[in-house]
Amino acid sequence: MNTHAHPSPVSSSTITRDIQTRRGHMITSQKPEGFFWQLDSHGFPCAKSDCNKRCNLWDGATVICPRCGPYSETRYCSREHLLEDVKGHWANCGQDTFQHPCRESTIPKDVRDGPPLIRCLHQYDTPERHRQAVYFNMHSSAGDYFIFSDWIDILEAGFPDDHLNLRCSSRIFHVVKFTDPGEKDRFRRALAACLFITLESHELTDYLFRLIRDKLRSTNLPPTTSLPNLETSLKYQLFHETAVSIQPDITGERHACETDWTGTNKRNCHDPICRSEYRRLLGKLGGGSLQALVKHLEGSYWILRAARTTHPDVKDAKERMMGNGFEDVAEEDCRVFRRGDGWDGAGSGEMEVEGINA
Repeated sequence: MNTHAHPSPVSSSTITRDIQTRRGHMITSQKPEGFFWQLDSHGFPCAKSDCNKRCNLWDGATVICPRCGPYSETRYCSREHLLEDVKGHWANCGQDTFQHPCRESTIPKDVRDGPPLIRCLHQYDTPERHRQAVYFNMHSSAGDYFIFSDWIDILEAGFPDDHLNLRCSSRIFHVVKFTDPGEKDRFRRALAACLFITLESHELTDYLFRLIRDKLRSTNLPPTTSLPNLETSLKYQLFHETAVSIQPDITGERHACETDWTGTNKRNCHDPICRSEYRRLLGKLGGGSLQALVKHLEGSYWILRAARTTHPDVKDAKERMMGNGFEDVAEEDCRVFRRGDGWDGAGSGEMEVEGINA
């Protein structure tokens, strides 16, 4: 790897040995004292296997994998190549982190300060969950949720027994985008929480599905796109992303009711379908709200605070990490957390998760 090191002289006792990385790059396994990577003067190969371009974070086009972070040799020459390579990169994601210090000033500040990928609290991960989390980080200008061709692909293939090669397509079937700032903030907060807690997100995932379904039903779809296919694709995809199955007898046909979000009296909703489908479950006396659940999760986990780029008041990710603009953040959690070696540099330690390794 043709990288510029610190100008300190190499002592005669320092022995260096060139080794080959998994991706075929030559690096030096032993470095002289005071060595650091000078990243602004080096062009990394694009991580997409069929691309020969060189990448530098100062060229205006290069992007990082939001899980690998800027302190990694993983670079893509464009956002398009990053998104196209999600499935191919997933199995090796996070494995190319630098093992030696990098000069912080050689990485653009807006890249260094960006929020990392939302990981799963339970270490549950699939290519589909990872794909949606990457799009959540990297493609918010294009949309807020992306329905891919997974279901269409397996349907057209005749439901083969071995369908692993059909999973996690990069082909987008439909883009869901919220334009109202309040709706966008609510949706993205709910989505972030579902991606984070996955297995425990049954009620919230059901509400997320209804939010998306409401948007689909109110959108003028292209003539070639049918609503039933979209809804089936969405159910199939959400199951692979969160391990939560959307059940018709639970979800019904009602909308994403405001009372579900706020926890207010159900009789405040006058929609006939919503009123007819409401069932009070034994032991659930009402008053609980999904908004309160999301607030609790954001107050408890910095990664969700940092990920809330739609926060109406706090635009800086580090400020959000420290709890500014959020309720019920414990005093001991109003601090800077470790984001992992890929985001904070070699030797900083693994990503902190409150209650686990914080």
